[in-house]
Amino acid sequence: MQEKKQNVFKSDLITRLGQKQTAVKFKMLSKDDNIKNVLTTDVTPLIINYQSLSGEVSYGGKVVAKLVTVEENATVAGLSYTVDFTDEYKNESITVDSVLDINLSVIDIVTEFEGTEITINAVIEADIIQFKREENSYIESGNFISKNCEVKYGATSAFVDESFAVGNEIEIKDNIAKVLLSKSDAVLNAASVSDGVLTVDGEVFLALTYLSADNNAVKNALFNFPFTQELSVNGEGTANLTVKVKTTKIHLDVLEDSKTSLFNAEVNLAVKGCITNMQTLNAITDAYSLTNETANTYCSVTSSISKGLFGSLQSVNGVVETSLTDAVFSGTAGLNVNIIEVITLAGGITVKGTVGGMVYFTNSDQIGSEKFEIPFTLQIETPLADLLTQATVYGAVKQITVENNSGKLDIDCDVLFSVNLIQNLTESFVADVTEGDAIEDTLGAIEVCIAKKGDSIWEVAKNLRMSEEDLIKLNPDLTDPLTKDEKLVIYHQRTA
Repeated sequence: MQEKKQNVFKSDLITRLGQKQTAVKFKMLSKDDNIKNVLTTDVTPLIINYQSLSGEVSYGGKVVAKLVTVEENATVAGLSYTVDFTDEYKNESITVDSVLDINLSVIDIVTEFEGTEITINAVIEADIIQFKREENSYIESGNFISKNCEVKYGATSAFVDESFAVGNEIEIKDNIAKVLLSKSDAVLNAASVSDGVLTVDGEVFLALTYLSADNNAVKNALFNFPFTQELSVNGEGTANLTVKVKTTKIHLDVLEDSKTSLFNAEVNLAVKGCITNMQTLNAITDAYSLTNETANTYCSVTSSISKGLFGSLQSVNGVVETSLTDAVFSGTAGLNVNIIEVITLAGGITVKGTVGGMVYFTNSDQIGSEKFEIPFTLQIETPLADLLTQATVYGAVKQITVENNSGKLDIDCDVLFSVNLIQNLTESFVADVTEGDAIEDTLGAIEVCIAKKGDSIWEVAKNLRMSEEDLIKLNPDLTDPLTKDEKLVIYHQRTA
């Protein structure tokens, strides 16, 4: 066993490390008068940077708060404020070389106001995903009897962290006096890689809250438009990606006394994730020597491969009871989809969560808003899913209708979900073979043994310290595995 050849390969594991909540508090002032009511509080968090350390990650970002308020003088205004935040998350698997994807979401908002001062308390949750690369050593060949097999593992060919802007011209059949609030969400429908080009397809959903010039009413309109973007990447495979809205800009074209308003929406998007593919190598899963004792060092490697990304349009509906029996509803705002649980099954996934937001109304010439939340449990069918698949799901509201039936709000939503599927592969193989003492030759010229039903030819040959070829040559009628107990007679060739 003097000759032994070792080699290495690199595998990648995608792991959701956990969640960390951060409390953010900020104060803002109204522009002119005391606050009478806050119709909408929309909070958007963004990650700006992070630093991986040994056992932890520190990250920083900003939170943008946008409000629609009603002042004592009946003026409806839109306010905006930005605050920075930092936090850290501890996990022993994080190293200085860890590549992370930190997705932020808002899980609670409390807005208080007194006079001209508004206080916002928001809870931001960071969902932290790690892309971890490991270098694995394995035995490729040597002067021993070996059992070889094909080992499959996932490898990342490229990381993606790109920003780009998409835009669209939009028309509203109304005379807009002032834009009060704009909010965008984005969802990916598909992603493909070919010849070093990553093509992503998705949709942008834009919610616009505005003041109508005709009757000074607060109204809301939803728009959506598709986008396709090509990005250069240094790898091939299947993409596992998320998309986030960084900024939304509205360029309004105001026409005097017009019943139609035109505006250009420019949305800046950030796409992050990785491209993975499945690799194979020929590795040794067991080994022994005919002449010496051997000790095998085994290695078990778990890695991830992306199975695909797709969009799924689903219907969510529910009834919300209110005391607003005579209210007239004019729109919605602050729409969000909160994913609570994802369960993968054979042929599909189960998604549990809520759709929430605010509805605007007028009641006795008073402008107000009411919060709503609709729970849902949905089945999304896909042949890519099985019990070993993990799914990450994001959603955005595409369309919504609200009807007031004597205080009961019938709410129907179309929600577009973006689903990322990954699967973990676990393979075991021999990382090293160590030669021990020489085997003392105490065997006679003839040896008789009983091989048990279910044993493989490899197991029988290993126990007898001979090659599979020699065993089959002496016992040509053996099946693999053995279908019954077999009495084997082995002739050992003796040398003088």
